[in-house]
Amino acid sequence: MNNNFSIKGVLCYLCVFWTLSCGAHTPVLSDQDGISDEKREETVKKERGKLVKNEHTVNIYTDKGIELTFRHVERDYIPGKTSFYDIWQLWEAFGSKEDGSRAVRIVNPGEWETALKIGNDFVGGLNHGFERKTSVQFVVNDKVVSETEDLALQPFHSFYVIQESDLYAFNSTSDKIAHIIKKWDFKENGLIEFHQSITWLSAQSLSNSYMTMMPVARDQDGINITSKAKRDDIDAVFDVSQEGHSNPLGPSGRHKESSSMTLWGDQYKFSVTVERKNILPNSSLWVSNSKLYNKVYFDYSGKYEVEKGEKFELLTRFEFSRSE
Repeated sequence: MNNNFSIKGVLCYLCVFWTLSCGAHTPVLSDQDGISDEKREETVKKERGKLVKNEHTVNIYTDKGIELTFRHVERDYIPGKTSFYDIWQLWEAFGSKEDGSRAVRIVNPGEWETALKIGNDFVGGLNHGFERKTSVQFVVNDKVVSETEDLALQPFHSFYVIQESDLYAFNSTSDKIAHIIKKWDFKENGLIEFHQSITWLSAQSLSNSYMTMMPVARDQDGINITSKAKRDDIDAVFDVSQEGHSNPLGPSGRHKESSSMTLWGDQYKFSVTVERKNILPNSSLWVSNSKLYNKVYFDYSGKYEVEKGEKFELLTRFEFSRSE
């Protein structure tokens, strides 16, 4: 009896001690305990650049020393002429000095998106007209900003614009042929992610669908901007330093599988990369040898009979950096 009692007493004592010990050493976590340094850093929103805005223009200063101009253009209908447009668009880019002032224009003024040739006529954008926005939304640092609101120069950790527009047949103010949704998302490291969706409201005979372009300068004010280029489907670098350059990157070397073009010069580097679900037979990515620039063109369709209700969806990544 005494032996049994002693064993039970010891076991009981151990159980009580174990319970109290566990309770006494149960940690009380603060808000910061258990969070690694890496996770804590992720909760801090990284500054991607700075911007200043008025009702007509947004100037974006990236963390790679590049200034981008995003602007509003509008023109009423003029019969027989490029007109009837009301849109926001990317327009040009500059290299910046250390103090933020402009050093040199690196992307010429011109269209970056929506130049659609239907039969013999182009529509879309400023240069071809007949595209009018139905809505636009600016979101800066997770806050919706009015189209007409002014913003003083300020840093941003997020900035994007969503625009919806209607596309009209050439020289028409009533014949809507497509609805377009665009989203420009300004990321870190000089990256712009540009999402596009075109829903066709009627069947059309397309000659070209230049949904993405970038009018990169070749030389500006005696400074070389781009002299070399390469495309992802060709394992070679080509000289594009002179107007009229002839190489497989031009229209004669079109390849439907091409998805990335990179150009660079003494100080700057540019990359245009496209992603799409459907690769059409006459799709192409190429660079112009014009006197004006080394302009990159992405033709989503080439010659193509589009059907009513068909949708073109595209993600383009524009990247700007300094040459190494």
